[in-house]
Amino acid sequence: MNKKLDVLIIGAGPTGLTLALALSRYGLSFRIVERASGPSVVSKAIGIQARSLELFARLGVAEDLMENAIKINQGNLYVNGAWQAKLDFTDLNTPFPFVTLLPQSETERILEARLATYGHIVERDTELTGFAQFPTFVTATLQHKGETETVDASFIIGADGANSFVRRELGLPFSGKSFKESWALADIEVDWPLSSEEVHIFFSDHGVIESFPLQSNLFRITGNLTSGPVPTDHKAIDDFLQNRAKVPFELKKVHWYSMFRVHNRIIEKFGHHRIYLIGDAAHINSPVGGQ
Repeated sequence: MNKKLDVLIIGAGPTGLTLALALSRYGLSFRIVERASGPSVVSKAIGIQARSLELFARLGVAEDLMENAIKINQGNLYVNGAWQAKLDFTDLNTPFPFVTLLPQSETERILEARLATYGHIVERDTELTGFAQFPTFVTATLQHKGETETVDASFIIGADGANSFVRRELGLPFSGKSFKESWALADIEVDWPLSSEEVHIFFSDHGVIESFPLQSNLFRITGNLTSGPVPTDHKAIDDFLQNRAKVPFELKKVHWYSMFRVHNRIIEKFGHHRIYLIGDAAHINSPVGGQ
């Protein structure tokens, strides 16, 4: 019989990797499995909150993240192209009084590299297909490239995202609501007169658009979809910017595009006997103002 683990972590996104780092520092036995065959290669979520950095500092990885991130001290609000107000983040009551921008793919890479220094790796192409709970342990069934494995652990932690298999298998309602409005986001190369060291938020009759610098002339933009064509190509994103930002610009290249809807959902309890849910598996909310 295999030796029982302290913890089996399902999912190797930022939340699962952060938990793995914490367990490593406390010397607990664990495995972290991920059904995807490789790490993320797109930016996805880019914001790291100050409280998250405080926790990363305790894990000894905040400096590594900050070396690769962009620190934003200020932001600007515009209405129909006219500047209205300055946002100042430097008075926040935290050792990290700024907005930190780093592509999720980079965050995961840095966390995984630090995890490797403790002698642990992410087991990819490995999927949880079932589990059973007992008084003192839980048994999980894993699939890896057609091979089936049974693992005993004191606890299973579901960090497997908004469509969590663990949550569905537990039969837990994901209470809350979904908003009808869709949002578009894109990583673009653009030349414009806006500072690449600040956040810019534009309100207009056509809707809102937000701009976050990623590096040099590479920006993340996101905006709500109210009417008209969905901006899925170069021309449509060009029009999207023109109608909302109302500043002179030249769109050079669209690196990545996606759409999402905002959901506010949460499970009633995070712990269910020997299985716990964390991250998006337990709660999802608007990426702006939800922290």
